[in-house]
Parts: sequence; structure tokens; C-alpha cells
Amino acid sequence: MKEFLYRLRIADCGLRKEISPQRRKARKGFQALDFAFLCVLCDSAVRKSEIRNAKSEIRNLCLYGLLFLTVLFVFVTFGSAPVWAEVETFVVGEDRLWQEWGTSDALQERDGWIRPEEADSTVNILNALYEEGRFFVTNRTLTVFINKAGGQSYYNSRRDGLIWCPKMDWDSAKGGDGLRRLVDGSGLLVPEGTDLRLRGGLMVSLPTDAPDADPVRLPNNTDVMLADSTVLSLRPNTRKKNVDAELLRTVEAMRDTAGFEFFNRSIPNDGVEINIALPASFPVSRVRFFPLYFQGLEDLYMKGFEIYFNDGRPETRDAEGNPIYHLFHAAPGNREAIVDLPLPKPEYVRYITLKSTAADPFVIDQIEVYGSGFVPQALYTSKIIDLGAVANLGRVRWGERKEPGTSVSVRTRVGTDNTVYVFTRLNEIGEYVPLEGDSDEENFEAWTRLTAEAKGPIYEDTENWSLWSVAYDSSGQELVTEGPRRYVQFSIALESAIASNKAEVDYLSIDFSRPVMAGTLWGQIAPRKDVELGKTTSFRYSVHAEIGGDDTGFDTIEIVTSARASLDTLRIGNTVLSTEDYNTTGTGDRLLCVHFPNHRITETDSLELVFRTEVLSFGTTFKGWVSASWLGEESLSQRIEQRNPGELSVQGLEASLGKVLSDAGIVPNPITPNTDGVNDVATIFFTLFQVKGAVPVEVTVYALSGGSVWEKTESLGIGRHEIIWDGKDLEGEQVPPGMYLYRILVKGDEKEFVKVGTIVVVY
Repeated sequence: MKEFLYRLRIADCGLRKEISPQRRKARKGFQALDFAFLCVLCDSAVRKSEIRNAKSEIRNLCLYGLLFLTVLFVFVTFGSAPVWAEVETFVVGEDRLWQEWGTSDALQERDGWIRPEEADSTVNILNALYEEGRFFVTNRTLTVFINKAGGQSYYNSRRDGLIWCPKMDWDSAKGGDGLRRLVDGSGLLVPEGTDLRLRGGLMVSLPTDAPDADPVRLPNNTDVMLADSTVLSLRPNTRKKNVDAELLRTVEAMRDTAGFEFFNRSIPNDGVEINIALPASFPVSRVRFFPLYFQGLEDLYMKGFEIYFNDGRPETRDAEGNPIYHLFHAAPGNREAIVDLPLPKPEYVRYITLKSTAADPFVIDQIEVYGSGFVPQALYTSKIIDLGAVANLGRVRWGERKEPGTSVSVRTRVGTDNTVYVFTRLNEIGEYVPLEGDSDEENFEAWTRLTAEAKGPIYEDTENWSLWSVAYDSSGQELVTEGPRRYVQFSIALESAIASNKAEVDYLSIDFSRPVMAGTLWGQIAPRKDVELGKTTSFRYSVHAEIGGDDTGFDTIEIVTSARASLDTLRIGNTVLSTEDYNTTGTGDRLLCVHFPNHRITETDSLELVFRTEVLSFGTTFKGWVSASWLGEESLSQRIEQRNPGELSVQGLEASLGKVLSDAGIVPNPITPNTDGVNDVATIFFTLFQVKGAVPVEVTVYALSGGSVWEKTESLGIGRHEIIWDGKDLEGEQVPPGMYLYRILVKGDEKEFVKVGTIVVVY
């Protein structure tokens, strides 16, 4: 037993050497437990083998206790700050398939790429709409149709097609059904010698004097030789899963057309129009129309006609919204009964007018429109993306291929819940209250089950969701958001101005990181009004951070300014930090960056910066972000939000409105461009205010005689700028000594802004 006790003490000492001094006090409790347990073993006079097993169990117990204490020490030492952070990427278009993660309008997917729908050159667009139940007749002009629609513009509809004829007698047309027959596909011109081979055989009704003659069933795969320009009536036979074809009798063919009843008459037909409106712009490549081609009707075709197109864009409509047409084809002396007009290249068309320019009677059996190329606009809208928790949002990226004349527009919006729309119902006291389902789909289904009287309005939830962002300029930009959010949605618009070209996208990704730096992060700036543009002003930027158990905290703040800023004071809570406690590494012309690594904010606290800078625009927002430098690239910055709108914005003096160019001058003056290194060049400086994006700025040097000797043009944005002149003319030769004029010209959209000064050149 003594030997066992000795060996146990040795093992215990060796184990103790591996423990840090901070853990030795905690270890004593476990040693006392070991000893008490050992005494029990000795009193029981157990066998040595059993004692060895007991010793092993004691060691395991000690190790588990040490592990527990280590975890407890880390938690106490670092408080509530988590020890992990991660930048993740949500991708649609790779493992997450496009069709499973959103809805599309006029889109198709090929090899993982989404692109606009491509027209099938063999499909008659008008008849396809008719077969889908999407082609209707109206007895009104299109403008009247819009007015009668209760203010709901037909031009915004992407659903149905229309056909109308202003001079047609609506009553005698029995509701215009005759016009709809012009696109029903019942007329088919078959050139002489065509072989028809239809599965299941061909059902043929031969023209005969016997009115009750039975149809003749031809065997399957029978070759049928038809006379030139024979007209067939084709209709599906769902029971036999084939197509029945029927040769029309003359009388039956006459009933199958609007033209015979309304345009084959003694009244002059010049000026008669047949108008067609497609539900959207289509890439049209061919237009065809033809009359009935039977005994006595062969000569009843349009002896003169004009065809007009309009693409449906807002800029091609007049003040009342009517299409402004352009002439596609004119045939004042037409001699072709079957008019078949291919376009030189596909063209976007939404509205078509076929106008008769001859007084002769005519018959039209079918009007056909075919297309090739891609629709002008297609849209993909993602589902609501749940990131799993509130997260900082990073960059949005996508892969694209664009042919000439095409574009890709990506927009996003973010929210705090998973319902974008508010569906309302009328409650018992006559108030509209929102439905409270877990998703838009659930709320919509519940709303559709309500009675008509109980259904309330549907509107977008702008309280919990942002508006759609403007389209991003390019892939890789920061996602537009006011702060951390859990829910995201994106849309992709593919557009083309050339019908034969397309744009494609193969994926879209959004970077995000969790956990956030603070649960809430509110900012304010003062002063916020009546700030003189271009004058150095002292601002106080206050941030209130509420940090919870899973939040990381932060030690860096970045503020976007319109000019270089200088930090005067940094305060955390009630403590003003000395300049040794922070640094401004990374500060640039339009960014104030402050880093305070030894004063991390890891619990609810406030931060205040006092800095000096200039405001160069009448309305300037000082956007800000915080970050945790110790997390490195494993976390994204968090945007500072406004509790109330405008709390991070500064408004200039009203007298500053219209101020664009100021603070102009030149140094040194005079200059001595003799290459001795002293005053060889002149720096012409100026400040641009209140410009959007880059504007053209011309700097010109003139001789006193009025001729220009040197000039330079650059596209510049808001801020202070410098242009260097080396005393040489446009040919690279040194100018003669004397006095010169310089002019700074800023070209605005409607107005030009000019500053003029003098410069002296001496040698």
C-alpha cells in the first residue's frame, strides 16, 4: 500500500506541473477529494488490481475538473465576447437552383445561365395567344379601352393581346368574334405538291355536291397530294392524340373569316384599319396575311396596304398614351394575294396596324406574326432569403455575359421579418387589420379565402422592409442597407435594345457575417443645419452602442466625409482618450478612420468624436461603420444607423443653393518655368460643390490678346482639385514672359460656372 501511495503522489506532482499557477488553488479541492477516496480504498483492503483501476478513475476525474475550470477561466477573462466570427456567402445559381429560389417573368434557363426567352420562329405569336385564351376583341380605340379600365393602363399589362377595327359594325359582328377568327389558326395555306403525313391518319371532308357525305378516313402515314393553295381546317383530337384535318367547303370557309362579312362590300375600304396589341414587345421577324382562296374569292385580296409598327416604349407614345407608329411596309399597288413579309432583322414590336389603302373589297382569312431573337426585358425575383440571424451584409456579386446593346440590372432590398407584403382584412368593427401568417404565401392564401367584402388592401411593408435599391453599377459593390438585417431579397432585370442579342447571368452571391458588433448602433451628428459650404466646421459625431451576449464589440470607427477631416477629441463613455490611446491610420481625403485597440467597446456604451471638416454639398450624410480589428477578415463592418431620419445628415445654408465652383486660385504667382526647380509650375486649385457624379471641367490659359495657349479638360466630382500648368503651350514650347489669364469652366446640365484669374510668367 505504501508503494501505491508513493506512486500516486509522483503522478499527482507530474500532473500538477502541467497546470498553470492560476489553476493551482482550484486544484487543491480535487486533491482533497482524491485523498478521501483513497482512504476508503485502504480501509476496504481491496486488491491491488482494483486499486489500480480506482487510481485511473481518480486521474480522469481530475482531468475533467481541470477542463471545466479552463473553460470557466476563458469565459470570465473575456466576458461575453464570442471567440468566433465568420464571413459566409449565400449563392443562387450554383447549388441553389434558379427555379427553386425565385420567380421569373419572360426568362429561360440554359446550362445554369438565366437569359431572356427566345422566340420560336415557327410559332405564330397571335395564334399562340389565342390558344392560351389570351387574345380578345374590343370595339374601342386603345385610348378609350384604357379609360374604361378604371384607370388601370393596358400598356402596363403583360397578360393579354387585343384586336380591334374602328370601322367594323360591332353588332353585326356578333361581339367581334369574326375578328378573333383572324388569329384562330383555322386557315392553312398548303402549296401544291405538299406531302401530309399525320400520325393516326388524316380525316378529310371532300367538297362534294352531297351535303351529307361522310368523311373519308385515310390510312395512317398516307401521302396526300393537295391542290395549290388548298385551305385546311386543323383541330386537335385529344381522344386519338392526333390532329384532324378537314378540307373546307367554300361556304364553310366564308364563315371562317371576318373579311368576307365586313370588308367584301360596296362601301369603299380605303382607310380601313385592323389594329393588334400584343401583351408585351416581341422580337418580330415576319408578318403574313392571306385571303380565302376558293372559287370566286381568289381576287378578293388587299390591292393596296400599309403596315405600321410601334415597340411599346414610353418614349414612343404621345401625350395621351397612344402609340406613335412608324411605317414598316407599304404596297400601294399590291398584286400578291398571299402577303409574306420577312423583316431584314428582328425588330421589337408591340402594336401593329394593317391599313387598307385601296377602295376595293377584300377578304382576310388569317393574320400571322412570327418572331426570332430574345424578348426585350426579362425579370428574376428571388424568394425572401433568411440568413438565419441578424448579420452584417457585405458585397453583392454576380457572373454575367452581355452582348452589344444589352444590360444587367441588379437590385436588392432588406428587411427585419420574412413578409414583404401586408395583406389586410376587414374586422368586426370595420377596421382593416393585417393578416399574421408566417409568410407572404400563407397570407395570400388566407386573403384569397376571404369574402369580397372582407378583403382589404394589399401593400408593401415599408415599415419592416427597405425600398428596392437603385441598380448596382457593377458586380462587387457593397449591398445597400441601413444596418444589419436578417432577410434579403434581390431582383435581376435582363434588357436588350437589339432583338438578336441577349444578356445572361449564371450566379448571384451575397456576403454576410455573424455575429454583429452590436445589437443596436445609433448615430447622430451636430450641427445639422445652416452649415456654410466650403468652410471648415467642427462637428460632434455621437454613437450609442447596445451590445448583447453574442455581439463582438468593436475598436474601430470609419466616417465618410466630403473633404479631409481632422480629429480633435475621442470620448468613450465619460473618458476622453489621449492621442496615445488611438490612431487615425487610414484616414484619407474623404474618410476619417479612428482605431482604439486598447479600449475595445464590448458592452453597452457611447462613443463621441469631435472633428473638423468641410461640407461641399447642400445635403451631406456622414455615413459611418464600426469594426472589430481583432477579428481581421473574419467579420464585416457594421453600419451605424439613424434612430430618426436625418440624424446623420447636414444641411447647408439656403444661400449656398446653386453654389458649384468656388475657392479658386493659383500658386505660386508669378512662376519662373526655367527648370531650376523653383516655381517652375503653377497649381490652379478650386473646389466643386453640389455636383452629382463627375462633370467636365475645362482649365484654359489665355494670352491677353484673347487666344488660348494651353488647356486641359478632366471629369471631376465634388471636392477640392488641383490642375498643374508647366508654363508651356499646346505645342510643348515655353510661353513668352508676361501676364496671362486662366479660366476654370464647369459645364452643368443647364448652366455653366466660371472663375477667371491672372498669372504672371517671368524668366
